[in-house]
Order: sequence, then C-alpha cells, then structure tokens
Amino acid sequence: MNLESQHKILATIHLVRGVLLLILLAIGKIVFSLMYPFVMQSLPEGDVFAKTVLLWLLDAANWIVWLVFLITIAPSIVGAIALVQKKEWGLTLLLISGCFSLLSFPIGTALGVYTLWVFFKTNESR
Repeated sequence: MNLESQHKILATIHLVRGVLLLILLAIGKIVFSLMYPFVMQSLPEGDVFAKTVLLWLLDAANWIVWLVFLITIAPSIVGAIALVQKKEWGLTLLLISGCFSLLSFPIGTALGVYTLWVFFKTNESR
C-alpha cells in the first residue's frame, strides 16, 4: 500500500471515530437533560440551597464533559478533513488526536499506534 492510501485510511478512521463520539456526546447531553427533573424531585421541597447547588454541580459536570470531549474530538475531525484535502498540517492534528486516543484501551490504543506508524512512515519518506 502506498502512503496516500494509508493517509486516506487514517483520515477515514479518525473521521468515523470523531463522528461516533459526537453522537455519543449528543446522547449524553440528552440523558443529562432528562436527569434534571428526577434529581430535583428527589430533594426535599423546602431546601432551595441544596437544589441550587445540585443544579449548578450537574450543569458544571455537563459542560466539563462537553469540553473534554470536544477538545479530544475536534482535532480528529478537522485533521481528517484536512488530510483528505492533502494539507500537511492535517497529519499533525491526527497525531495529536492519536496521542489522546492512546489512553482509550483497546480500540483507541490501536488507532493511536496506527496513527503514529503512519506519521513516522510519512516523515521517513520525506
């Protein structure tokens, strides 16, 4: 297989992973939104402070999850699109995304190792 086909395969895998993680993130957002009324109902009616603090904590946790996912997903999607368009910096973004995915055992680790392999193979051929 030549290097260009390796780039296409790598970009496709990262793009599919990024889109699937975005779908998972949207489902998580829906679950968080549906959870609010049940949590608020479980607290005593007169305890406004507890409800306010709990609502704030749930909101903060929701946004932290969104932020972490978007920081790890964005390089994958943008890098994949850039690599398909033959932009050199796309491979660098995929390297960043691949390093993040190394921590996600076992599939993310395999994707990270493959990303590193393609990156080093590309730099070796230059």
